Amino acid sequence: MTRLSTLRAWRDRRLLRREAHHLVKEARRIQRRYAHRLTAVQAAALGERAAHLVLALRGAEPLDPAIELLGDLLDGELAFAKKSAAREYVESIGGVVFIALLLRSFVVEAYQIPSGSMIPTLQVGDHIWVNKMIYGLRIPFTEVKLATHWREPKRGEIVVFTHPRERDKDLIKRVVGVGGDVVELSNNVLTVNGVALAHRHDGAMHYFDFDEGADQWFERDATKYHDKVGQAEFTTLQDPLLAPRTFGPVRVPEGQLFVMGDNRDNSSDSRYWGFVPLNLVRGRAMVVWWSRGEPEGVRFRRFGHLIE
Repeated sequence: MTRLSTLRAWRDRRLLRREAHHLVKEARRIQRRYAHRLTAVQAAALGERAAHLVLALRGAEPLDPAIELLGDLLDGELAFAKKSAAREYVESIGGVVFIALLLRSFVVEAYQIPSGSMIPTLQVGDHIWVNKMIYGLRIPFTEVKLATHWREPKRGEIVVFTHPRERDKDLIKRVVGVGGDVVELSNNVLTVNGVALAHRHDGAMHYFDFDEGADQWFERDATKYHDKVGQAEFTTLQDPLLAPRTFGPVRVPEGQLFVMGDNRDNSSDSRYWGFVPLNLVRGRAMVVWWSRGEPEGVRFRRFGHLIE
């Protein structure tokens, strides 16, 4: 027997066993659901042929005759109880949709970066996965969160959240202050609880941004800085044409967050509209799975990029 013949025989055997498992499953479903409609003879025949097929699957009996016997019974006398192809298709699709909705509601969710407020950490056109379980479970279509004691956001983490003032919008920013922290920005240097955080000049940067209102790309120049918040080290941008910014100090209320964009002079964040309640946090940004934008088009180098 040639190698090709062996592979074909293995494939045929696998398909045959799959069909046998499906028939046994269907027989057991009919036994449970239609017991009241089966005659004693039908019930006995169904149980006997299903058991015969189980033995065949274990290698104790030939498989083909056992499949044929049970298949004939299900297609003949018990056809009224057998699922139609349309029903099986609908149930399969329904199961997939249900699992997808379950995953999206409680585990992970895809999010697209629409603006340049997090450049250079996140680019316009990045598609990311958001971990929705890490900070507790949120009841779908509500602002109620369960088990938030599992883990609260930490300084330096990038989170996706519902806009506190415009509840139809989701935003993505970096956490710089948690409940009880005193946050201040002085000449573009961030201070948390009286300690100035690392902010080191790192050269210049030319980049592409996107104007959502005009629906077009345009170019910008910025000054880069190496920053550190919590355990996260990252690059922030500042517009060299603008005067250094000053803000605060403000104390972050318990159960809320102070968030900022890494593109400091091009970000609408807690400096402008206030704090983010923990119950509005949807999850933590984890990884870039797809990216496309100017000037290169598809950004293959960003696929699989871990977000820090």
